[in-house]
Amino acid sequence: MCQNGHWLPHVQNSKVMTITSYAQNLEDIVLWRALKQVSNGFYVDVGANDPDVDSVTRLFYEHGWSGINIEPEHDYWRRLSEARTRDVNLPIAVGESKGIASFYSVPQRGLSTLDPTVADAYRAGGTDVVAHQIEVDTLSNVLDSYATGPVHFLKIDVEGAEGAVLKGLNLKVWRPWVLVVEATKPNSTEPNHQLWESSVLLAGYSFVYFDGLNRFYVAEEQRNLEGAFGVPPNVFDDFVIDRMVSVGRVEERQADVAERAEMARQTRQRESDLAKVVRRYETLCTELEQMRTENRRLQASLDAVYGSTSWRLTKPLRAFANTLPAIRRPRASALAISKRVIRALVPIVQAQAWLRPILRWIARQFPGFWDWLMRRVRGAIANEVLVVPYLTEDAQMFKAALINRLHTENKISGEPS
Repeated sequence: MCQNGHWLPHVQNSKVMTITSYAQNLEDIVLWRALKQVSNGFYVDVGANDPDVDSVTRLFYEHGWSGINIEPEHDYWRRLSEARTRDVNLPIAVGESKGIASFYSVPQRGLSTLDPTVADAYRAGGTDVVAHQIEVDTLSNVLDSYATGPVHFLKIDVEGAEGAVLKGLNLKVWRPWVLVVEATKPNSTEPNHQLWESSVLLAGYSFVYFDGLNRFYVAEEQRNLEGAFGVPPNVFDDFVIDRMVSVGRVEERQADVAERAEMARQTRQRESDLAKVVRRYETLCTELEQMRTENRRLQASLDAVYGSTSWRLTKPLRAFANTLPAIRRPRASALAISKRVIRALVPIVQAQAWLRPILRWIARQFPGFWDWLMRRVRGAIANEVLVVPYLTEDAQMFKAALINRLHTENKISGEPS
């Protein structure tokens, strides 16, 4: 807002919050302290270099500001063009006059220069220097073309060519509120501001702060800002440094990558274990089916045996075989053994019709033996049939009568039918 020819700050209603510093020497924190009340401010960065690393303007861009970035190194200009879409990004150099000049590029970021003496010093120190021609314009011309309002701060960092840049800027016409100018020789703590500072002071600017690398100046019409430059950045500015935050982010990413790798390893292990279980299950299923097939085969074979004629014909022999264990017992009585043998043999004899003629011949030739054998047979059969653990009273009477009859018949010799 303009009042009596002076540009006054626009007060923001945003709440206080922690900010992030991206600048090399915390220049953005000092500037933010003085200018944070400005909404949608405008900056000019001569020698802008990277849009993020060591950037004095990124903090402001994140808070809605925009401006002009001047960067003759093509790679960094391309990065600026991609990252700063609200800004004007110019791949030129600025100097005392418009034209073409030799620009000396070096591999190290932020050290390229228009100053041939600085380039010679780089070469003497073993640094590779590549010279090429580049377009040069004055800063006044650039501002005339692209600036549409006040410049809230102007930063100049051109590795020894700061004086030439200031000579191409009419500070009577263009009045940046704050000037930030690198004030030491490249890669040195030796001051060089005496080469150009007088022109700044004569233009109505006051020196307010030196951070060891840059000198800060405030336009006389913005003296209300001078108090913001009284102390270096400190805890009350409530900021964090991006490099430290980035390290934390890297560590978090590394931890996340490690955690994901461990989870992937565990997943692979579980998948391997599951595959083993599945293979074992499939093997068991195969074995079970084989057992079922074998069981069906054996059952079919057994059914064939049980249904065969030979199995039916040998049933009496199997019954006789069941008596053999009792015969083998040393203390078994002769009578008990004979009864078991007789009970086992009777069905066999009855089933074999061809034995009957032989039995009749035995009865005729050996009648005494035959009588004795018949008594044993009838006794064995009677005991097998009539030995019942529990009978009613009527059944007991019937049993007694039957036994008497059998005993009577035992006295009568007979022949087999």
